[in-house]
Amino acid sequence: KEIVEKLIENSETFQNKTKFSQAKFLKKKAKKYHQYILVRKPSIRLLMEIHYKADPMKLMNLRIDSLAQILNGSNVHSGGKYLVYETGAQGIVVASVLERVGEKGKVVHIYQTGQPQTNCLSAMDFSPEILDNLKVINIQHLRSLEQGQDILVNHFPPNPPRNGANGDTGNGEPPKKKPHTEDAKDNGKTEDKPMRMNLREQSVATHKILKAEPFDGLIIVCKQHPSALLTYLAQFIAPSRPFAVYSPYKEPLLDAYMAAKESGCAINCILSETWLRYHQ
Repeated sequence: KEIVEKLIENSETFQNKTKFSQAKFLKKKAKKYHQYILVRKPSIRLLMEIHYKADPMKLMNLRIDSLAQILNGSNVHSGGKYLVYETGAQGIVVASVLERVGEKGKVVHIYQTGQPQTNCLSAMDFSPEILDNLKVINIQHLRSLEQGQDILVNHFPPNPPRNGANGDTGNGEPPKKKPHTEDAKDNGKTEDKPMRMNLREQSVATHKILKAEPFDGLIIVCKQHPSALLTYLAQFIAPSRPFAVYSPYKEPLLDAYMAAKESGCAINCILSETWLRYHQ
């Protein structure tokens, strides 16, 4: 505002202009020098525009039109149950599927290592009812559980000795835990479980959901080679259900296409390319 006032004072022709010309002059200068903040409700399109302008490789060059084809090709609809294997896309695909299925659907996010990416998922600010329909599982945990291994075996303390030591009562009952005191809280000690333990417990619970009932579709968006992932995860979807695979490079998609044809796990496979040129 001060800049516009100074421009009016230094302008020799402003006072000689008509009211219409003065209003036009003020509007033009205000648009140039005034700062505005526009608060918008988060959406998938808005998040993709922000991340794509910042660094397209953070989304693996995934554009909004490509995401729309993925959702359409996998037939994502309200109330459906879908498997989503996503790594390296900031959680935008999981957020898109979760937004479509709503409160009545189910989404299982399969991630590679560490923790699942939840940047876009947190930015969407979903309600607790919708977030309850999202389950996560590590692909390594899934393979171990499918082989019959117990991934929680190292998370429980060993059985207490039976010689009366360490507080054992000697009658077969486990020793009672000491009540939590305020001293432990003051010393910075917490009773929370480690993050790794929570993720393993979530993987076990999600694996039960996977084995309970087949899913309605599969989406794979990752930097890894998708051939082995496609043939392995296809067993968890029901017969005649669609799937979609995305990669920023064509060579992995060609290998996945041939793997799906040769394994006989799919029919009517289509390999497509989304191409876009910006015009002025």
